Amino acid sequence: MSDSTQLPPAIDIQAAKAALTPKLDGPEVPGSAGRYRPYIADAPQGADAFGLDGALTGLAELAAHTGTSGALTIGVFGPAGSGKSFALNRLVAMVESLRDAAAKLGPKTPFISRLAVARIDAAKAQGNVANALASAIFDALRKPPADGAFAKFADEVAAGAIDPHAAARVASERLIELRRKLDAERQQLHELSGRKARLAETVLYQTSGSRIDSYARSNRSRIENRLRSFGFDSGDPVATYKDLVRDVAERGGLTGRITTFLHAMWAFRGQTKLLVWAVIFFVLAWALGHAEASQPSWIAWLRGLGEGLQPTVNVIQNNAGWLGTLRSLCNWLALAMVALNVVRAFRFVSPIFRGVSHLQADMDARRQDLDHLVANQARLVDDLNTDVETQARRAEEAERIVVAQGVRAAAMPVSPFAAKANPAGDGDARSFLRALETGSKNAHAPQRIVVAIDNVDALDGPGALSFLDEATQALAHSPFVAIVAADSSTLGASAEGRARLSKLVQAPLNVANAAQVNYGTFVRGLLNGAGRGDPGLPLFDASVSSLDVPMRQGEAALLEALSDVAGRSPRHVLRFINIYRLARSRMDAFAPLAIALAVQSGGEPGDMAALKSAVVQGLEDDPLKLEGASAQLSAVLKATTKGLKKPISVGDMKQALSVAAAYSL
Repeated sequence: MSDSTQLPPAIDIQAAKAALTPKLDGPEVPGSAGRYRPYIADAPQGADAFGLDGALTGLAELAAHTGTSGALTIGVFGPAGSGKSFALNRLVAMVESLRDAAAKLGPKTPFISRLAVARIDAAKAQGNVANALASAIFDALRKPPADGAFAKFADEVAAGAIDPHAAARVASERLIELRRKLDAERQQLHELSGRKARLAETVLYQTSGSRIDSYARSNRSRIENRLRSFGFDSGDPVATYKDLVRDVAERGGLTGRITTFLHAMWAFRGQTKLLVWAVIFFVLAWALGHAEASQPSWIAWLRGLGEGLQPTVNVIQNNAGWLGTLRSLCNWLALAMVALNVVRAFRFVSPIFRGVSHLQADMDARRQDLDHLVANQARLVDDLNTDVETQARRAEEAERIVVAQGVRAAAMPVSPFAAKANPAGDGDARSFLRALETGSKNAHAPQRIVVAIDNVDALDGPGALSFLDEATQALAHSPFVAIVAADSSTLGASAEGRARLSKLVQAPLNVANAAQVNYGTFVRGLLNGAGRGDPGLPLFDASVSSLDVPMRQGEAALLEALSDVAGRSPRHVLRFINIYRLARSRMDAFAPLAIALAVQSGGEPGDMAALKSAVVQGLEDDPLKLEGASAQLSAVLKATTKGLKKPISVGDMKQALSVAAAYSL
């Protein structure tokens, strides 16, 4: 497992103290002084801050290379929190980047351009594993490319792989499901439209903490007094106030406010009385003014009534100047009544107008959200209506095919394999997966399908290994490349499990051993922007592949000599050769890498211990000296030294062991 490939650390006390001592006068970490994210999420995407790209690039080329034959399973291994999901997603992104670059070059590329990627969460895979895989692959094929060629191919293969009665049943069930969903979404649209129509009432009476509610409750006593003075004596004053606000808001605009104010001048208790008194005083003022103006007339008239009234007439004539004073007093009293009426009306409507403003602000804030919801819901209903009409035609076509007892291509908007009621009934799913291999030569079919399987750790140990076993069997066809992220220590907890895992996974990558930076550099990378969500994928030259670099002089002969070291079985030798071809581009000195991989693949237990001991005890430039190694390894090392005409250095072997450790289980 991974522990067997890790080098024991050579502890340098002084270096450790220096590393732990804060370098306060050192260079500033990039990004630490400027604006950066205050929190970096543990996300499965983003830039590579741990130096995994070197190991992932070779695996991406392997997955997308035209020369990769047969089914291939790539394992991304590591304990919880080591970055397996990140490495898996980054590897898939690299494969897609190579695919896109290859599509631009046409035939002048060693990589496949017609490539589809399917993703599956092992923890959410329900029922039979083959059904779950077939369903995920079917859904993935219906998405890319933009012209829908893969989708048509998937429909044809699925229609040919499943029973026509099952296809008709799936189409009918899908139609029923879509209609049920359409009815539910239409009901939701009606509810949203009703909420929009009742927005004022909702804000006023059902939304606690709104501006209008807070204003009404904080000014309750003042509002209650004013309402009471206008005749609103019964009921909850806050509810009454909100009713008045609603009525004014419904009138709307400046006209509504003017109408409300005029209404408040005469329609409520006390206001009419003031207006009546104002009219009375105005009439009195007019009458007194008229009497003052026509004084000679009515004085003469009074004198003509008789001698007995003369003294009274004289008194009235002598005091006639009071008519002007009384007239002015009546005018002032009339104006006072009007002014009091206006003031009372203003005092009454001012909190109402304030409440209307608060209500409008609350409604504006909520109306925008409701408008978006209604618009989105309307689009969803339209889309579902289109889907229902399309599915109705497909269901009719499926029924016609059943009647004709023929199997034709029937477009299916969802995977027919996800609807299996019997978890053991995976015959159609397996037929679909086999048919993908047969049809992969079709010009509109994907040449390769990469299936990324994550979250295997969510299953228990035996369940995870069983899932992986069933998945690799179901995908044991040439178009498929499976990439699995899992904890190898859980999957291979027993010797039998390790042997089984070694058989299932042809190209392993140990995330912890593949990292090319320490945690200090990792932190620097995070602070420098690697945690900001930008994937920062390397630029690929799709015209060449590092896997196609020809063997150097003596390289093939060394691999042949190492076959006895690596080979306890043909599978071990094949695994050694495949991993060596994958890793050889990562260092210039091929001999130490080949030796390290051979020992890791099938060497004697003492051989790896001898290599580690020699690396730890020797200096970088010292020649490698093995103690306790097997006779086969010692003979190969001696022959290699003679063939290269120079010994393998401790430094080269240390680098080789580090690279080899990245490809351990």
